[in-house]
Amino acid sequence: MQYSKNRGVTFSFSSIFGSHMVLQQGTSIAVRGFALPGTEIRVTFGTNSASTISSGDGRWKAELPPMKADSVAKPLIATAGNERIVCEDVLVGEVWLCSGQSNMNTPLSECDPEGIEQSKANFSGIRFIRTESRMCGIPLETCADPWQAITPKSAGMLSCIGYYFAKKIHQSLSAPIGIIHSAWGSASAEAFISQEGIEKSPRLAHVRERRDKLLANCDAACQEYTARMNKWYQENASVLPDPEKYANGIDSNWQAKTVDPAGWAPCEKPFLKAGHIPSANDGIVWYRREFQIPCLPEPQEYVLDLGIIDGQASIYFDGELLGKSSDCDPIFWLKPATYRVPARLLTTGSHSIAVRALFQFCAGNPYPVTKPLGLYPLSNGGEFHSLEGGWTSRVACEMPRASTFPAPHEKQLITPRPWPWPEVPWDMRFPSRIFNGIIAPLTAFRFKACFGSGGVTPADTMNMSRSSPHSSRIGDISGAGNCFLARFRFAI
Repeated sequence: MQYSKNRGVTFSFSSIFGSHMVLQQGTSIAVRGFALPGTEIRVTFGTNSASTISSGDGRWKAELPPMKADSVAKPLIATAGNERIVCEDVLVGEVWLCSGQSNMNTPLSECDPEGIEQSKANFSGIRFIRTESRMCGIPLETCADPWQAITPKSAGMLSCIGYYFAKKIHQSLSAPIGIIHSAWGSASAEAFISQEGIEKSPRLAHVRERRDKLLANCDAACQEYTARMNKWYQENASVLPDPEKYANGIDSNWQAKTVDPAGWAPCEKPFLKAGHIPSANDGIVWYRREFQIPCLPEPQEYVLDLGIIDGQASIYFDGELLGKSSDCDPIFWLKPATYRVPARLLTTGSHSIAVRALFQFCAGNPYPVTKPLGLYPLSNGGEFHSLEGGWTSRVACEMPRASTFPAPHEKQLITPRPWPWPEVPWDMRFPSRIFNGIIAPLTAFRFKACFGSGGVTPADTMNMSRSSPHSSRIGDISGAGNCFLARFRFAI
């Protein structure tokens, strides 16, 4: 897809619109995007066209008339004065959203390890797009991954269920098929419902009540869980590796403002275990980023945002500890690493960020970044300081794997790990959390319907039977699952 950045403002389609996509047949097509307020825009697709004017917030929508399924690819073109943006190779057919839990999220590559089905997967008429696994407190608008056709190379990335579903209806209808893969393992149904839907639906009064209660009791629940985890560590001290008994970098002062660069290697993607510690082991890895702050007119307080670090991380600014996460904190691996930086530390000149990450219990996995790593000003007029790129890393130590669920050849835990953890606002089960991250970006698009698959979420966390007589599986396009489907219908 092409973008025009004349006049300092991006004239673009909404991110769900892209080259190689499929548009829904038999219904008017709402094409959306962004431009300067008051811009006249014309959208053309084949012999159909529509005009619109962007609103005061820079958004625009042009309605194309309903069309029949068409396997002949055409460009979707939008023009604004001398500016022109294009989505190439666009088809018209049936578009389906596949959502749900881990069953739906399992890619074809895991179900076809020998690659037999993937080697035959060559369907130019089946296109798909995956949404990043992102959670957020507010609705997001962007989809990072592009649309692409099913080929032997790309098929393995698509949901296995979504692949076979698309293959079946493509062969049955002889029409192009579009699949939007947007699922999250272990999530509860209410996490897929918009905040607006939860507030407006009489059937979801119990979800509102539970959400408000969780928010009110969050601090107490976290403290109680931390106490249980501390007790668990004490009870299992004889069988769990103690990270403090290993070289951990602090004894070498790796958190200092400046360090000897010898032994540090460039790190393209910080905060990951892969490439540093073998998957069979746990370990401690350090990450550093040195940077310059130009002349500051006056001292300002900033917030350091490093995104989600899937490990027990200690964050240092010029050698001073800003904060740390702990395995004793509930779902610490999903809580963004954001810490206030006192104004006294932010002076003109050289500075450094050091992160000590302890990877235990299968930690060290990548999580999508919802905004750039950097220092964000808390006051108006402050300048954002990016920390993207330029990181270095160094392994402090490797240690035996501490398994939450030990295999027979591993030492057995004396007492089981506390379970479940409390629901907190950064949890994948929290109402609207997943909707904001992976469903909200799709509301600019029209599609046939949703199908899903997933296991049964425990009744004490979902309890959707109160709002519907149907099963509480996300896989049912009924009951609570219909709430986020209805959100699309009314939003578009």
